[in-house]
Amino acid sequence: MYTVRKLVSNAVNTNISRVSSDVFPMEKELTDEEKIECVLNDPKFGMFSLMSMCNEVSTTYCSSTFTTICALPICVFVAQWAMFVGLMMHKLESDIVLCPQEATVDGKLVMVGIAIIYFVNSFFQWDNIVSRRRQPKVFPSNNVLVLLDVWQEFLFNLLVYVANLAIIYTTDDVLDMLFNSLAMDFVTSLDNEFERAYFGYHPELAVQIYDNYFVTAQKSRELRKARKDCGFRATLWITYVPFKLLNICFALLPVFCGIMIVFGAVCK
Repeated sequence: MYTVRKLVSNAVNTNISRVSSDVFPMEKELTDEEKIECVLNDPKFGMFSLMSMCNEVSTTYCSSTFTTICALPICVFVAQWAMFVGLMMHKLESDIVLCPQEATVDGKLVMVGIAIIYFVNSFFQWDNIVSRRRQPKVFPSNNVLVLLDVWQEFLFNLLVYVANLAIIYTTDDVLDMLFNSLAMDFVTSLDNEFERAYFGYHPELAVQIYDNYFVTAQKSRELRKARKDCGFRATLWITYVPFKLLNICFALLPVFCGIMIVFGAVCK
């Protein structure tokens, strides 16, 4: 009888242990490659944060020396906005008619096709925001540079989406429409490609950043609340409502893209 009871007890304990391990899995040790991907995928770690840490690398590569001397991450940031603003200024110089209805059939088809692709991708833009902000460990949001990186990541992507559809709508040549669409996507990815290229030559920095700086989301919120200096608190207060509006705009992005499908087909 004792043997039977012991066997039953062991079986129950084994099942409980198995269930516990499934429901509350142990945090596994990440590989260096996984740590690098975590740093690359965190929207709070961008050009400004990288600029503040790139002097911790000392190698024979040119990028190690001249990233600090020439402020290469800041150069990428300036280049992105310069190309975006320049293209928008160029388009605004010409007379814009709200509903010209002058495009040929092929122009309307290309406009509708690009708008449909943007409509489909707009849903994944929101998923991208949610997933990247729910990583097990994140870069702590307790300094102004992190806030700048977050605004750059989200605001620039949203502006490019909206502006690109507007540019394509006001462009007459079919090939120019396609090239403008590809060019704006290229501009959007410049900062992420720079980070990937930089960490490709200096992976030890990304691993060091993850090991020494990345914390849980709860710890990040605690560190943010612990910052009491006036400059940081004022920045948080000023950007609180605009950032909420930015999130709402991302949620409404599929609606805008859907409207542009119909609007482009009728009015272009």
